[in-house]
Amino acid sequence: MAVSVFDLFKIGIGPSSSHTVGPMRAARLFALRLQHDGHLAATARVTARLYGSLGATGKGHGSDKAVLLGLAGHEPDTVDVDAIPALLQDLRTQGLLHLPGGHVVRFNEKTDLVFHRRETLPFHANGMRFEAFDAAGVRLAERVYYSVGGGFVVSDEVAADGSKQKAIAPDATVLPFPFRSGAELLALAAHEGCSIAELMRRNERHWRSDAEIDAGLLKIWQVMQASVERGCRTGGTLPGGFKVRRRAQDLHRQLCANPEAALRDPLQVLDWVNLYALAVNEENAAGGRVVTAPTNGAAGIVPAVLHYYTRFVPGSTDRGVIDFLLTAAAIGILYKENASISGAEVGCQGEVGVACSMAAGALCAVLGGTPAQVENAAEIGMEHHLGLTCDPVGGLVQIPCIERNAIASVKAINAARMALRGDGTHHVSLDKVIKTMRETGADMMTKYKETGPGRPPGGQLGGLPPGAEPPPLAFGRPAGRPPALPLPSPRDPPPGQQPGRAQRLARPGPEVETVDVPHDQPVAEFEARIDAVEHLAAGGAEGVARVPVGAARAVVGLDAAVFERQVFAVGQQHAPHHSGIGAVQVEGLVAEVHVGVVAGRHAGPVTLGEACIETFDQGGVRVHGGPSGGGRARQCRTVGNSSKIKGPLIR
Repeated sequence: MAVSVFDLFKIGIGPSSSHTVGPMRAARLFALRLQHDGHLAATARVTARLYGSLGATGKGHGSDKAVLLGLAGHEPDTVDVDAIPALLQDLRTQGLLHLPGGHVVRFNEKTDLVFHRRETLPFHANGMRFEAFDAAGVRLAERVYYSVGGGFVVSDEVAADGSKQKAIAPDATVLPFPFRSGAELLALAAHEGCSIAELMRRNERHWRSDAEIDAGLLKIWQVMQASVERGCRTGGTLPGGFKVRRRAQDLHRQLCANPEAALRDPLQVLDWVNLYALAVNEENAAGGRVVTAPTNGAAGIVPAVLHYYTRFVPGSTDRGVIDFLLTAAAIGILYKENASISGAEVGCQGEVGVACSMAAGALCAVLGGTPAQVENAAEIGMEHHLGLTCDPVGGLVQIPCIERNAIASVKAINAARMALRGDGTHHVSLDKVIKTMRETGADMMTKYKETGPGRPPGGQLGGLPPGAEPPPLAFGRPAGRPPALPLPSPRDPPPGQQPGRAQRLARPGPEVETVDVPHDQPVAEFEARIDAVEHLAAGGAEGVARVPVGAARAVVGLDAAVFERQVFAVGQQHAPHHSGIGAVQVEGLVAEVHVGVVAGRHAGPVTLGEACIETFDQGGVRVHGGPSGGGRARQCRTVGNSSKIKGPLIR
């Protein structure tokens, strides 16, 4: 689609573009829609339901506050950040929500703002459903929105209808110099004999004049500077139970108290770069005003590198600042169009990695780099963030997010300098790195993305604290139904052996509807069980199709975060069987597939991964099961239908 520089750089509030800015904009859109459609006067109650990543981690990201502010008509770029606590306090104390137009309705936050931690809407991990009712409880309006990263919001109607997508966000062919890849961008720059920033400017003229472009980008730069200044003068601790100490104020005092130290330590410039990034991201974590660049979680990198340019590069100018932002936006567009800038989709490589790539290429450009060198710098910036997970401690955008921005800012400067020392020729292109990033994100387990539960204090990624015993698994039926077949918990590993993934990731499971399959069900007949599972999924229920170990076992209807918490070794009472694990998507739901392996080889949990799932455009899904000790696959069957079952192996 045609993306503007002002789509990527948006003024908003922290701590998250996808979990704060997006929900705030969506809630406001719904409130304005009620007013536009004439439903506002009859509205007596408004509800909001958050799903997927928003449901799982929204409270830690301030999604509840964002929805309340949005329903009250506030915008991320104009709301008074100092007045937000008082606004929320009044709403919660009085139980009254002031919708746009002055209409007031009662609002009970406990019942009218609900977080669905185990449900995901079909289009994206960040889904929201808003509803309005009259005094009799009759629904007047319902809208579903998705926050797709970087503060971008789309409705379910637009997501499902390509013609509406083009009407709202036309494709790039409406622009004078459309590009969808780094190769096309370089070819256009060579053909026109101009810089990447100049190409972006010519495209921006589709929407606004040169004067408006310059004024808008300098305003973006002013907000970035204000974020740094506010972060440097504000001390204390950040919101949240961890009481993380703000460090920018103290670091700023140290650097200003002993300026001559830079004469002895030439690397002190990096301390300043760290300061700029820390200041912005501490402001973001505190809910202050920042610029999405391209997301809030990575909001400190572009400002930090741009501060480095204006403070430490001789001859820096406002024109250089504008060209920096235009170049960074061109690089960001490539990621948004060909991969993702959403941590819920591809992990932190889509946020911090993309921001580092944007900043590296932009700095290279304003330091005199050729378009080829700019592309090389952007490639270096991302290449060394591939696979970076989104693992905020406690679901808060604080640890390791704040430090990670500082580290990535320094990496961006280094990437630009490396590229400037070359001629732009390199083996791995930016396009290949973007493709690899997208594929890595698709293969990444959900618990390593923003959708997951995050990392507990002192614990391992998405798991239990070191040394803690995993709780027993609890797969059951809803109350009043016959009990499900028992599934044993993973046993302790043999002496001297580290716990396997099955043991480390065990979690209590939700109650699920079950379908029991005859004990002698062979793998060859697994396709019939998929049909039964799909039948359950179509009815909106969670479901389990259970077959004995040695055949297969499938679990569907679980959202991705729940799926990751239920990886375990499957056993039977009469033999220590274990399973390999893969996962596929069944019409938007996660399906967990356990493929039986040889029994009696191990007394404790085994290393998983010998089983796998292959997907084919025409041939459905192929399930491989084999000995967990590393032997070749014993079973190989094509099952299911590629239009119904699709998705990569989750290892």
